[in-house]
Amino acid sequence: MERTLYLFAFRHIKGDGFENMTEEEDRHAHEQWKWIEDQVESLPSPGKAYFDSLHDDRYKEVLEFIDFAIEQKATSEKLEKLPPEFRVMIRLKKLGTIIEATEDTPLMMKYKALGESIKSGEKRFTDDLFRILDDRDKVIAGRIHESLRPGETGFLFQGADHTIYRLLACDIRLGVYWGKAPFPRRKWCFSKSC
Repeated sequence: MERTLYLFAFRHIKGDGFENMTEEEDRHAHEQWKWIEDQVESLPSPGKAYFDSLHDDRYKEVLEFIDFAIEQKATSEKLEKLPPEFRVMIRLKKLGTIIEATEDTPLMMKYKALGESIKSGEKRFTDDLFRILDDRDKVIAGRIHESLRPGETGFLFQGADHTIYRLLACDIRLGVYWGKAPFPRRKWCFSKSC
C-alpha cells in the first residue's frame, strides 16, 4: 500500500535566526507561512507531520507547548504572536495529526553553529554547510521512512534549501504545495529498485 507525503517548502522568517534578511524577504516569508496556515484546514487528516528543525531535544518541549496552547484555548490574538510553524502545528494537532521529531540534535546544532560563523563574516558556507544540510536531509528522510506506515498520509514542512524529496523511499507518493495551489508529482526516487 502506498504512502503519501505532502511537501510544503517555505522560506524562514527573521525570527528563525535569519536576521540578515531584507524586509521584503521577511514579508514574503510571512506571506508564505500565512498561505500554508490557510491550507492546513483542507489537508487530509489525520496524518503525521514533519518539520525541519524539530530535533530530538526540542521535540518534547514544543509538543508540551502546543498541547498547553490547545488546552488553554489560546485566543487568535495570542496565536498571532507565535512563530508561524507553531500556529501550523496547533492547527494540525487539533485535526488529530501526529507531530513527529525529524532531526538529529547534534547534527542540527552543528549546522546552526556553522551558519552563525558564516553570518559573522566567514565565507566558507559552501561545501561544509551543504554537506551538513545533505546529512540532515538523510536523517529526515530516514525518520519519515521509519514512521510513515503504508496507507498513511504525512506532511513535510521544510525550508526551501532542503532536497529531502530525492531521498524518499519508492513507495512514497509525493504531492507538493508551492505558491498558491497544490500540484501533484509522481513519486520521486533515485534508487535502482524503483
